[in-house]
Amino acid sequence: MDKKKGNVFLLAAALVWGFALVAQKEGMNYLGPFWFTGIRCTLGGLSLLPFVIYNRKKNNEELEANGSQGGRTILFSIICGVLLAVIILFQQFGLPHTTVGKAGFITALYVPFTPLLERLFGRRISRFTWIGAGAAVVGLYMLCRPSPGDGFNFGDVCMLGAAFFCSLQMIAVDRGVRTIDPVKLSCMQFIIAGLVCIPFGIVFESITWEAVVDCLIPILYAAFGSCALGYTFQVVGQKYTPPAQAAIILSLETVFSLFAGMIFYREIMSLFEYAGCAVMFAAILVSQKEQ
Repeated sequence: MDKKKGNVFLLAAALVWGFALVAQKEGMNYLGPFWFTGIRCTLGGLSLLPFVIYNRKKNNEELEANGSQGGRTILFSIICGVLLAVIILFQQFGLPHTTVGKAGFITALYVPFTPLLERLFGRRISRFTWIGAGAAVVGLYMLCRPSPGDGFNFGDVCMLGAAFFCSLQMIAVDRGVRTIDPVKLSCMQFIIAGLVCIPFGIVFESITWEAVVDCLIPILYAAFGSCALGYTFQVVGQKYTPPAQAAIILSLETVFSLFAGMIFYREIMSLFEYAGCAVMFAAILVSQKEQ
């Protein structure tokens, strides 16, 4: 039951994130990457504070049973927050230079990156997880293969960097949620990510109140949808699901990104892309099998 619960939360995260690339790309029309990331992450973190306070009052004895809990929470919040800032900034810098489809495919390469990195850290990986990861990559390519003539440009390199750091962040979250309240970890990592980005925005970018108002809808979705809901669903889901399997489920973000394109840009998928969806779901089912 716990595993199914984790999968539901991870699927919800993929759904929310699937629409986030649209908001992120739209936001770049009004704000620079540091300001957009700083504002969205700070708002997302602050929106979770009431839930953190509620959980602390409700489960105070359990959360504080370990005397090192506070230090461990701060440590993992800093690690996850810095990694999160790096991931989002890679995406923000890259999106103006590549398509949403290619961005989704390349970023989703965290699917094979995660088990590879986990193996380096000494964790045994099920053969079914490896098969699922390989199938997920095939499905992702079928969904988001570049158009003929498209090259590998600066934006694509940025998305590759986002995929690598996304794998590291997932592994860090997996270590953290074993002993830390997931909502607290999610809240603190956003605030730290915002605090990392805002000083760079002050130094390197300009900002006006009019630009913030014009960018309000993308900011609100990226803050309260992608950050507050999406990443909280991730950390809660990873409490019950190993990172390698979680990565495969979260890679469905690409499927939902294509649906977002259909809704907002009237993009219609080809039969080849629909087949890619089927491969993705098959990959998830295979990855859930036990050794």
